[in-house]
Amino acid sequence: MPNAFAQRALIVSRLARLPDETWISRRDAAALLNCHVNTIFAYERRGLMKAWQIVPRGKGRFLLGAVRALAR
Repeated sequence: MPNAFAQRALIVSRLARLPDETWISRRDAAALLNCHVNTIFAYERRGLMKAWQIVPRGKGRFLLGAVRALAR
């Protein structure tokens, strides 16, 4: 089982090949921003990130391009 650093590296390398219009999870956004998932929730509450629910009562998703822009 890979450690957390290796898992984050795999996620980031996978996301690097995807277009900006791709929907990603909170976990993927946290890996890309190199922070904890709770930080993503805090960013949402502060209005720094916008999460969309694809289906009613579904989990929040983020546009990859928006997360990349926040990372800059």
